[in-house]
Amino acid sequence: MTAQLIEATSDKHLWSTTYDREMLDIFAVQDEISTAIITALKEKLGLNATIPSRDTREINVAADNEYLKGRYFIVRRTPDDIEAALAHFVKATELDPLYAQAWTNVALAQFLLGETNYGQTPQSITFRQANIVIDNAMAINPELSAGNGLKGLIHIKNNNAIAEKFLTKAITLDGSNAQAHGWLGALLYLGG
Repeated sequence: MTAQLIEATSDKHLWSTTYDREMLDIFAVQDEISTAIITALKEKLGLNATIPSRDTREINVAADNEYLKGRYFIVRRTPDDIEAALAHFVKATELDPLYAQAWTNVALAQFLLGETNYGQTPQSITFRQANIVIDNAMAINPELSAGNGLKGLIHIKNNNAIAEKFLTKAITLDGSNAQAHGWLGALLYLGG
């Protein structure tokens, strides 16, 4: 595989490197390549970006496949798709009980099912369920940006100060967490 950085306006070649690795651990290879690319981008473009940390424990591939199936369904944002996503995320946590990202998405699906557009379950129930599940995810990995962001979203309904704290931490952990930026923006806009 070759990765290249090309200046779009001038078609000028800025950087490239070739990667030739055995695929013994695809996640380790992904991490190595993405870290090298981010480092090169920082150097060539003078960026002050941080590389988000990732859970480096060995990943259960079957659990990760269930997680990815769940992500496919949850972004479609229909009630049936959110229910399907929830089933895949739950299956991922059954296959790997320490998969914090899967637990975070269980909480997200539960949260969404309490929203008027997506589900019939009362918000008081779904928010309580989502809060319990997100606490479990954060007990596994308190430095997970997505978990902190969702914890902030859950608190937007009842405590803006706590919501802002978690959303700000989510952005600090991963400045590219677009959802956390959007949720914090909405919180600050509604708060004046």
